[in-house]
Amino acid sequence: MKVKFPNLVRKDAEVGALFGKIIPGLFPYVKMSKSIPDSSISIGDTVEELYRKIIHCGERNEEVILQMIILASNWDIDKINKAIKIFKNLKKDYKEWMKIKYEYLNFFINIKNLWEESKSQKEVDLYKELFKK
Repeated sequence: MKVKFPNLVRKDAEVGALFGKIIPGLFPYVKMSKSIPDSSISIGDTVEELYRKIIHCGERNEEVILQMIILASNWDIDKINKAIKIFKNLKKDYKEWMKIKYEYLNFFINIKNLWEESKSQKEVDLYKELFKK
């Protein structure tokens, strides 16, 4: 880390660590886990399951959807901040929050479709496809 990212790690550092946020699991699970399909939202889910998990997630899971948008999307910071602002006013702006969730559902279905296409093609640049404007 010191060699590759000299501005990130102090020169006198002996131990370093990087931490990532864990997305909470869908209720009643503490965290998302690929070994517990009902705890998570996955590209392996059917479109119907994605719809149920994202759009009809239930009140207890609304914040989980927000965390997914923040940590697992290709949305720019302005769009993410808009989603956060709408979420903070959820009771007042529920229709706007639903629009955000539908947009995220479409994003997730597109990823699922790219993943499925990549299984049948020899070479697909998933990064390029996901982040094209």
